[in-house]
Amino acid sequence: WLREVQYKVAQEVPGTAMAVTIDTADGYDIHPKNKRDVANRLALLARHKVYGENIPCYGPTYKSHKIEGSTIRVSFDYAENGLVNKNCGALRGFAIAGEDGVFWYANATIEGNQVVLSHPRVPSPRYVRYAWEGNPYADLYNTEGLPAVPFRTDHFPPDGFEIYLIPASRSVSTSLYEALIDGNGWLMSLKVNGQEFLEPHYSSGMPGAFFSTFWGPARLLHIRQLGPRQLYCEIETASILYEFYEDRLLLTMHNRTAEDLSYFIIFSNEVKAVKTKDNQIHPLPLQGRQEETTWFSENSALYINCEGILRFPFDKNVANQAWEVRLKPKETKQIQLHARPITDSEREKIDHLPKRKN
Repeated sequence: WLREVQYKVAQEVPGTAMAVTIDTADGYDIHPKNKRDVANRLALLARHKVYGENIPCYGPTYKSHKIEGSTIRVSFDYAENGLVNKNCGALRGFAIAGEDGVFWYANATIEGNQVVLSHPRVPSPRYVRYAWEGNPYADLYNTEGLPAVPFRTDHFPPDGFEIYLIPASRSVSTSLYEALIDGNGWLMSLKVNGQEFLEPHYSSGMPGAFFSTFWGPARLLHIRQLGPRQLYCEIETASILYEFYEDRLLLTMHNRTAEDLSYFIIFSNEVKAVKTKDNQIHPLPLQGRQEETTWFSENSALYINCEGILRFPFDKNVANQAWEVRLKPKETKQIQLHARPITDSEREKIDHLPKRKN
């Protein structure tokens, strides 16, 4: 519905134009990672409309349609040299409906500058839609490589229905720990010998470990697996490389901005933060800078090696312990999380530590 309004503005308001960029995003992040195509298409419009150059600058645009029995034939402007299916398989993106207004994805065939549509469930088609979803398939282009403009021929009122894609999570398991990286690139869970060490708060949208920004936890939506044990998550402002080994997890973080950036690990209140020195276990202060620390549960330990700041409580509304790592502009830091079972001697010493008062 928003795209329809944008198109109408470009048609009705003098001095405006609209570039179709529906193919430049990944379906999860509205901001396109492929900005070069966006810039090139806008430049074509400026060269044509402002500088008067006679160059192709529009993608296929709905012109008219004709009902032919059980099929609909759709004609397009700006497709003088024909239409192109950029998908190697069936042409996707079209849906048709009869009088009942129930749309079905259509079987689509290109014929010159026209597309012929049909569906066995729609014997008497009346309406056509193209790329009419939040994250649609959109395979139709002209021979100049410009994508078709989304359109509809019906006049049904807008509705709030949408099926959203959810980024895939990754689960990692070794003999000592289990980790869960969700589709935002967040470390949501870290279990050592079955004991959860992190405590994400789903109600507040706060994950177990994350880059903190003014808008909340940064969503690292561009995720690539660089190897059997490496997962790389990034956005324009930050990146993190997860490396998974049998007894440890390495997090290499990079701040791409010109400002300081903090990475937080929120620990469960069921684990205790201590420091080991001279074979002794000492409680840590409620807040302060530490070079390293070890977190103990009833049956396991998690050692952290990275300069950070211990904060307790992390948030006035959430009585959690947090490990904050601050990154200066353009700085890269690495956190090592080393998992192991707890020894009987350590368990006895931890049991005698004074209880922390909130």
